Amino acid sequence: MARITYVSRSSGAHDRRWIALLSSAGHVVRDLGGRIDVEEIRASPADLIVAGPVTDALPAAVEAAVAPVLAMVWAFDLLVEARDEAVRARTVEALRRAAGVHVDCAAMHALVAGLGVEERRISQAPWGIDTAFFAPGDDALRVATPFTVLSTRAWEPLYRIDLVLDAFARARRSVPEMRLVLAGSGSLGPELRARAGAPDLAGSVRIVGRLTPGELLERLHHADAYVSAAQSDGTSLSALEALSCGVPVVAPAVGGNPEWISSGLQGRLFAADDEASLADALLDLRTDPHLHAAAERRGSILERADGTRNGQVFLDAVEELLHPR
Repeated sequence: MARITYVSRSSGAHDRRWIALLSSAGHVVRDLGGRIDVEEIRASPADLIVAGPVTDALPAAVEAAVAPVLAMVWAFDLLVEARDEAVRARTVEALRRAAGVHVDCAAMHALVAGLGVEERRISQAPWGIDTAFFAPGDDALRVATPFTVLSTRAWEPLYRIDLVLDAFARARRSVPEMRLVLAGSGSLGPELRARAGAPDLAGSVRIVGRLTPGELLERLHHADAYVSAAQSDGTSLSALEALSCGVPVVAPAVGGNPEWISSGLQGRLFAADDEASLADALLDLRTDPHLHAAAERRGSILERADGTRNGQVFLDAVEELLHPR
């Protein structure tokens, strides 16, 4: 049993997942509750600090210098926030000083290694999902209804829900009967609701708010496709949930997405931030003869997406830092 301090800017579902995993291994976890404060980190004795995103939580954890630090790469930190030169310089220095770095896809692994982190200090595994829970439903639920696309990402600038709506409107010019189910919420709510009610989308978009896991599963069972337009992704858990349910995914060719999705059985990739490319991908997928090949699609990602297996890789990395060989 070890004392572990968990440092992050948020207290969301991903944070709770990591904290629960560490606790399940018998460790005593002190969660700073979304606060990043060097003095607060120093105030609590720890055997290990787990810190991410690497653009802010990691530099603070390294500066505190009270215990070895395991850096957690969140993808958007390196792909988006580190574009700023000052942020990038601070982040690179912190990564090089971290005892270990955990990433969730090969793209992030290569990026971290390219920043000067030795291979021996990098561990890699997707965050993983509950593949037993996210399982295919009855294909008849999809076949009997108009082509339906599901979006579940947060209504924040990073996730480009505006692009999803614009591209969907473009696709409807060719197939007016298409439907979009828009789940989630966020700071862009007023703008996105107004866009969903515009004449070129009238009657085609259903807004359902935040979903419980059970509600999400039901929506996936009724969806013909899942769409994401996020500007950055490592391994997207929402995409894995869709694929595990046998639902094809339409996503931008960024970060870890190409490691899970090819323009074939798993869905379609499109050019990031490109409305026409996304619209074309939706239309192309709609006529794909493998559209409802749920079992084959699920099988293509099942082993790699297993949360229990992947969680153990993370715990092994923690153990290695606590008890170096």
